[in-house]
Amino acid sequence: MKEWSRELVDPGVCEILLDSFCDFAPLITNEFNNTRRYVWRGQRCEDWPLESSLARRIKRNKKQTAPAKLAELQLTRFRKAARGRRGTNAPKLSDDELWALGQHFGLATPLLDWTVSPYVALYFAFAEPGNTTQTENRVVYALHRPEVASCSKEIVKGFPDQAHDTIRFFEPDSDENARVLSQRGLFSVGPVSSSIDEWVQKHLGDGADDIIVRILVPDNDRAQCLKMLNRMNINHLTLFPDLIGAAEFTNIHLDVLNY
Repeated sequence: MKEWSRELVDPGVCEILLDSFCDFAPLITNEFNNTRRYVWRGQRCEDWPLESSLARRIKRNKKQTAPAKLAELQLTRFRKAARGRRGTNAPKLSDDELWALGQHFGLATPLLDWTVSPYVALYFAFAEPGNTTQTENRVVYALHRPEVASCSKEIVKGFPDQAHDTIRFFEPDSDENARVLSQRGLFSVGPVSSSIDEWVQKHLGDGADDIIVRILVPDNDRAQCLKMLNRMNINHLTLFPDLIGAAEFTNIHLDVLNY
């Protein structure tokens, strides 16, 4: 059985570098098949932090208002802007559900998308073509959900005034977000002012070294990786059950021969 070297790159964060996307399935089978502790996320570039779209937007625009206050304003504005645009007799949504709906349509939110399927995460790591900023590797993140949830619970228990400095997970119930079901997805909500990487190093860095596992997959054979996943029925058509998914599934045939 092949062994993969693990390197501790930051407190609580270890990294696995694969020689090829072909090593991904054996790695998952041999090291992750017998656990459901992890949730998964794919990102195109290995140097991108685990950071929400709202956090990135705030940093890019150098906003001076407190991030938590900006998040509150963002949600209030979206709730008002969405009035009359969700069909007749649309049910009232909780804040979490509204954030999730907004994320579905491109709203900058404090949420991060995750999935319980490492192969769906691999697809999202490779779905977009690279550009001039593309790194040598793409990355699939595994996050130890029980440890993160337990630590957050202890923070609330011991320091109630620090409840904002926690990470929690939720799965939307709204029928307006069919993509989440297709992607076997869920969301995390954490402090807007810090990435999940930073949070783990701050709160769990002295514990196990596998709270976050970064699996680096070489970018050099994107087409073959996408073809393999398509043979597994993991593609835009199955993950996005709408016309956008159909269009992207059709478009990718132009980029990947014999897709």
